[in-house]
Amino acid sequence: MRRLIVLLVVITLVPCIRVDADQSAFNFTIPNEIIIHPNETLPVVLQYENLVNFERNFLIEVSNIDDKLSISGLSGNWTTVQALQIGTTTFNLTASETSVFDTVLLSLRITCLEDPNWILEKDLDVRISRVSNLAFGAQDGSSFYVQQNTNTTLSINISNNANYDDNVKFRMNSTQDWKYGFAGDINQDGFYEHNLSSNESVFITFWIETPSIQNGLPLAGSGPRFTLSAESGLDSKITSWYFDLEMQTFYNVTIDRNEGYLNVEPGESGNLNVTIRNNGNVDAIIDAFIRTTQNESDRIVSNGWTIAIFDAFSSKILSPNESKIIEIGFDSPNVNESNVSIDFVVRPESYPTVERVVNLNASIILNSSASLSLTENKCPSVAWNDSCVQMLQITNTGNFFDEFYLDIDTQTGMNFNISSEIISLSRGDVSAGVPLTIEPQNGANGYQEGSAHIDLRRLDGKLMDSIIINSYTEPYVNWIFEESDTTTNEGRLDITITLRNDGNIDDGLVVSMSSSYFTDLSLTPPPGSIYDDEAEKIRTFEVIEIDKGKNFSFSAWAEIPDDQLAKDDFFINITADSRFNSAESFFYSVNNSIGILEISKSDNEENSNIILDLITSAITTIWAWKWILISVLISSIMINKSLRDRINRRKNLDQIHIKTVGNSEPRDWMKDFDKSEGSKPIIVESPTISTDNFTKIFESKGNLNKPVTEPVDSSIVGVANSVLAKNSNTSAQTNEHNLEKPIIREVSDPINEKKSTFDDLDL
Repeated sequence: MRRLIVLLVVITLVPCIRVDADQSAFNFTIPNEIIIHPNETLPVVLQYENLVNFERNFLIEVSNIDDKLSISGLSGNWTTVQALQIGTTTFNLTASETSVFDTVLLSLRITCLEDPNWILEKDLDVRISRVSNLAFGAQDGSSFYVQQNTNTTLSINISNNANYDDNVKFRMNSTQDWKYGFAGDINQDGFYEHNLSSNESVFITFWIETPSIQNGLPLAGSGPRFTLSAESGLDSKITSWYFDLEMQTFYNVTIDRNEGYLNVEPGESGNLNVTIRNNGNVDAIIDAFIRTTQNESDRIVSNGWTIAIFDAFSSKILSPNESKIIEIGFDSPNVNESNVSIDFVVRPESYPTVERVVNLNASIILNSSASLSLTENKCPSVAWNDSCVQMLQITNTGNFFDEFYLDIDTQTGMNFNISSEIISLSRGDVSAGVPLTIEPQNGANGYQEGSAHIDLRRLDGKLMDSIIINSYTEPYVNWIFEESDTTTNEGRLDITITLRNDGNIDDGLVVSMSSSYFTDLSLTPPPGSIYDDEAEKIRTFEVIEIDKGKNFSFSAWAEIPDDQLAKDDFFINITADSRFNSAESFFYSVNNSIGILEISKSDNEENSNIILDLITSAITTIWAWKWILISVLISSIMINKSLRDRINRRKNLDQIHIKTVGNSEPRDWMKDFDKSEGSKPIIVESPTISTDNFTKIFESKGNLNKPVTEPVDSSIVGVANSVLAKNSNTSAQTNEHNLEKPIIREVSDPINEKKSTFDDLDL
């Protein structure tokens, strides 16, 4: 019972291996056929691979074997293979000495320990064969020198040294892709068969086509290796013979690239590059030189040109397929037309027959070109009554001396004028500034654009460059008071004004009205204007757009003050601000004399009224400052109280100090240590102060906040702001009567004391 329990525990501890039914256990590589000779033992190698991620075991068994065969080396035990491991297993197969030449069957059965359902059965054909004995008549490693682009034919003898006739199949392999074949290969399939009798020897003929040497390959002394194989028809045994082909030396040079043609500016130099390459299969020194009909050298002079090969004396050995760039320089004469032609020759040193030639040409190219530009854009706009000079600049971008002039092709919107003088420039020179005058046209509107197409031409009229100059007429704002009419009727001043837009642009106006005395006044806006339609008396209005040259009329009225104590002039000021340019303002002023107010009251009544006014003003002032006066009174009482308390406190402190000094006696402080602990301490009486006095002293020290004075009445502030504002409302006009006389005097200055654009009209 105890052993049974231990076994159960062990089984539970064994890890559970999950096997998928669709997953193959192993992959085996087994030969389909085995060739063996009588009385021969042959090893048979099987390759396996574990296809899963965990360990598995397999077992190889022989399920069927012919009695002429025997097997050894199979252990009959499970072979363990780790996860995803690849390996081999080997057993020995032996054919008996009395075996007949025949093909027999050998069957193997392979099973998996972890997957009993996986079984691999394999049948192998075992061919018991006669022994072949083929031999080539030459040793391996033979070498043959060959030339490029030749068809080389070779023959080799082979002998059948066996005691049986043999049908031999020949084939050939090479390390490079050269063309080859057998002389007796009729169907051109790359194989050749020949039946050899016992002890017979024959020659096998084959051909190899050597390619041309390209890009330096094959190198001299190198070549591919060929292997000639003979497969016996008796036991499929292969007998081989290999040999090498070596290329002979070959000198060659090529010109792979040349630029051919060179354009040079007068008196300048340039280069042409020629790329040469050693296209032979051996190192070589390359000779390079220049050839004309009269001379042959690395530097020549012809037709005023100097041509030379740069770095001509640094001969360099070029390896097979190595390239080199040779630079040929051309120095041109300083003329406007010339050309030269030469031959560039290269060849391997000491091999004059291998010569490569390329023709090179150079010409002087005359480039006639120029550019036109602005030195600085000084005239983006021009005033209506002014002119502007824009400077242009010419640059000779050609390669020779040239002459130019400027011409206005087209112009619109403004008047353009330019000098037509001839300008001579050498190569690369820049001219001085050429003036272009720009003027607005008569009666041109503001912002009217103008442009001119300026052409730069050569002396013969050929167009070199062109440029477009853009500008515009600056806007001008001007309003003229064309007509005015003023009438007085029953204490009312009526005004009619007509303005004309004398500028060069459509404009609008913002019209406002003011007076030197406070009185009722109003503007009468024309139809289409913008104003506060809820106001009873209009102080300002706006007109959006008035065409250039058009008139604009409006009217206004004002009540003439009749309550003045002195004679004075009453002014009405009309201000018109341009909508286009708010900085432009136009003024118009009307004045009228006002008389003295008649006195109908007695002197006593006047004096009593004056005293009443003074008393009323004093009461109003005191009432406005009431909180400040109350604060000062309370602060004075608190300060007085704090000072009195401070004097009393100091008197008490002086009395305490006098008592203490009068009772002082010499004291032996050593006696304090003899006092018993049970003695009662002497309590010193401190001076006392009442709670009210302490509170008052604390508050006086704490600097309590003083009451804030009441702000000025908001209605008074609103009236003052409305008087100073340019566009006041009707509601503000009602409160203006509460303003005091200093404010009235401030705004009562007549307009004629200030600078005005127009003359005042006196009525």
